[in-house]
Amino acid sequence: MGKDEFGNKYYKNKQDERWVIYSGNIEATKITSDWFMWMHHTVNTIPNKNDKKYIWQKNHLENKTGFKDAYKPIKIKKNNKLKKYETWKL
Repeated sequence: MGKDEFGNKYYKNKQDERWVIYSGNIEATKITSDWFMWMHHTVNTIPNKNDKKYIWQKNHLENKTGFKDAYKPIKIKKNNKLKKYETWKL
C-alpha cells in the first residue's frame, strides 16, 4: 500500500487486515502518526508525503529511551549538592 520516510512498508489484504514490515530494527515507535491512524482503521486514506503539515508539527522521532539521545532532565543544584528533583515549598 505504501512506504514511509523511515523505509517501513505497509500492506493490506482483501479482508482489510493491515500490517507493517519494519526497515532495520523492529520498533513500534518508528510508525508515524499518519500511518498509525491508517494501521488502526482510524482513517482509510493512505498517507501522502505531500499532505499539508502545520508549521507547529515536528518531524516524527522513534523512542530514544536507553540511547544517548534520550531525554534527561536537568539536575538541580542546591546547597552544592546535585538533586534529581526540587522539593515543594510550603
